[in-house]
Amino acid sequence: RSPAYTSLSPRPFFSLSIQNTPVFWNIGSKPPPEEGERRRHRRSGGGKGEAGEAGGMGGTSLEQRERVAQLASDPRVINAIQNKLKGLVNKSSGYIESLPPEVQARITALKKIQEGRNKVHDQYLKELRELEMKYEALSQPFYDQRAEIVNGKREPTTEELGDEQLPPAVSVKGVPEFWLSTMKNLDLLADTITEKDEEVLKLLTDIRCVTLEGGKGFCLEFYFDENPFFTNNVIKKTYHMSSEDDDVLERAEGTKIDWKPGKNLTVKLLKKKQRGKGSKHTRTVTKEEPCDSFFNFFYPPEVPDDDAELDDDEHEALQDMMEADYDIGFTLKSKVIPEAIDWFTGEAILSDDDEDEGEDEDEDEDDDDDDDDDDEDDDDEDDDEDQGPSRKDRGSGGRGHAPRGGTTTGGAGDKGECKQQ
Repeated sequence: RSPAYTSLSPRPFFSLSIQNTPVFWNIGSKPPPEEGERRRHRRSGGGKGEAGEAGGMGGTSLEQRERVAQLASDPRVINAIQNKLKGLVNKSSGYIESLPPEVQARITALKKIQEGRNKVHDQYLKELRELEMKYEALSQPFYDQRAEIVNGKREPTTEELGDEQLPPAVSVKGVPEFWLSTMKNLDLLADTITEKDEEVLKLLTDIRCVTLEGGKGFCLEFYFDENPFFTNNVIKKTYHMSSEDDDVLERAEGTKIDWKPGKNLTVKLLKKKQRGKGSKHTRTVTKEEPCDSFFNFFYPPEVPDDDAELDDDEHEALQDMMEADYDIGFTLKSKVIPEAIDWFTGEAILSDDDEDEGEDEDEDEDDDDDDDDDDEDDDDEDDDEDQGPSRKDRGSGGRGHAPRGGTTTGGAGDKGECKQQ
């Protein structure tokens, strides 16, 4: 909405009818008066004072205002207002239509120019996806070699060993607990892994990432040896991104895990004793309750249908859960898989910490610079107040002092208000 909308258009009203009672609600107006204020209004005999004008309905009677206050707490009224709001979506505020014809013509031309730029950006995204997929394919042979050594399917070649030498007697196969140790070195992932999870994650043999067709998302594949917890050899987590914008997550899907009886790590079994009605005999009932586990990662938040109505708190909670889920998926894709050995050895931790410290130092320096600038400005203002404007300032309108008959424009340190012309 244009900044000038509020100055060119009156404050919008909602008008609707509930049980044949017309209701007009002024957006942005004061809420209906509280009960105590209404009682004071009755004693004072009404009128159009502050109490009488509360709620933007100064010309209505007290009974009408009380009726509106009652309707405002009625779920049917709230639902009607929500439906009215939906009807306003994508409707013009009238600002553009109110502009002079020549300005509207220029706006049409600017839209045409924007369309040309958008085509270039779309081509950029297409080529970027193709480039990512090309180098993803070139990386696969290196991931295959890594998996072979980690899982003990072959020993490193002389070229891969470099100056290192394998001992003549080999007692350990591959690199035990490679992926578990790698993930535990990232705080974001370590916080999700429980002791029970570790028992099965020790048997994790590989993690791969596959870009979806057209580059519209990615799929994480977790490969497991045979284990006592589930029958799946591969568990997948897929992120579907918007076709219009690669940065917008549409939904996430996880493979159904086929847990063996009593081995589901995402729930805990609680036994409770229950007594039957009218009986002294008790029975033991087993109930399942959700519990913390890394494998909750494969049960992502469900995105409701478009018709589903969520209040602000529910919408915000869903948004937070989806962002947290995507953070884990993106960390696996961008850090764990391509740099697994560096996270396993801990070298990536040091590098990551150094980057964080560098960013913190830059922020601290910026804050210090801002503080210094503020101190200098304060000193300058003090000097100006004591000494008055200098000869140069009086002649040319220097910083902080406007020449007679004019205004200061863009001088250093000037923080003048920016107004809509």
